Amino acid sequence: MNPKIHLLGFSNNTGYGIHTNEIVYHLRKIKPIIFTNLCNQDETIFHQNLYKNDDNMIHICISYGNMCQDILGLYSGIKICYTVWESTVIPIDWKDQLNSMDRIWIPSQWGKDIMIKNGMNELKIDVVPEGVNHKIFHPIITKPFKMVAPDLPGFRFLHIGKFETRKATKEVILAFDEEFRNDQQVYLFIQSHNQFIKNFNIFKTILELGIHPNIKERIIIVDPIEKHYSLARLYQSCDCFVYPTRAEGWGLPLIEAMSSGLPCITTNHGGQSQFLPTTDDYYYLPYQLKSLTKTDFGPYSFKTKDQNYGQWADFERSSLRQLMRKAYKENKSSKEIGKKAAKHIHNNFTWDHSAQRIIDIVNNL
Repeated sequence: MNPKIHLLGFSNNTGYGIHTNEIVYHLRKIKPIIFTNLCNQDETIFHQNLYKNDDNMIHICISYGNMCQDILGLYSGIKICYTVWESTVIPIDWKDQLNSMDRIWIPSQWGKDIMIKNGMNELKIDVVPEGVNHKIFHPIITKPFKMVAPDLPGFRFLHIGKFETRKATKEVILAFDEEFRNDQQVYLFIQSHNQFIKNFNIFKTILELGIHPNIKERIIIVDPIEKHYSLARLYQSCDCFVYPTRAEGWGLPLIEAMSSGLPCITTNHGGQSQFLPTTDDYYYLPYQLKSLTKTDFGPYSFKTKDQNYGQWADFERSSLRQLMRKAYKENKSSKEIGKKAAKHIHNNFTWDHSAQRIIDIVNNL
């Protein structure tokens, strides 16, 4: 039997969307697949009617865990949810829907361990790492990013991600302010947003942090980029990626920065532990696990019966300052660390690796 693969996902510029688009493209390099773009309601309904009774089909849904049964419930055949989660506790509404799946795919061993600790069936869970397009996100600079002041002399830190507690965006800005306010040729480039916060304004938010006047002109906001791959030139135009995330299901900006050859300051906790190098010379932020409250998730829904929201990594801002200073002082040697990390990613964690892993699992179902 040669089962047909039907992949469903949201084709957009979010993390799930990029994951979907890359998996579709790279799977199709290996074999034909059927793809349903869940952003297109007409296409979704059409494919439901066309394929819902096909028993010789494997349906793979890339989505939040609390959506998979809603999306795949009408289909016969094998149903798989390919998802990510960040806390050490799985929400109740995720458990209910994930338990209805034939298989659960998670991108890291850390994520699988969390699923098992939360009572999910170990025999149903596969680790299917996500990847990176190493032909785009690569250390070789083909065309520098056109910044506000592209001829700025000095050292450039970069931070990309939603402005939220989990990503520690505020801590990045404050650490930079405290550590480099008297270093005139050090800059922090930020591309940050949060579409889930009404009327969010990154400029206003930074001013409200009360940063020192000496530092304001050296925090440079990068406007949202329409085409995701244009970020490659932004990574390649900077010197160090600062990503002190408290929790990740995978960590797409981090793996893209590493693949681009940037030394990265981050926590070795969560989904990113799947691809971070096991080396002592990398810039890993010391952390301790912290119990969460509902407010730590901001506007996101987290349904729990016992008010246990799990844990994620917490750190001292002084430690972040020290690592930023260290990366700045060790600029030449840190570039070599970045190149080694890029090679590690290219050899093990491309989207081609992800697609082949999927094919191998499907062939053995």
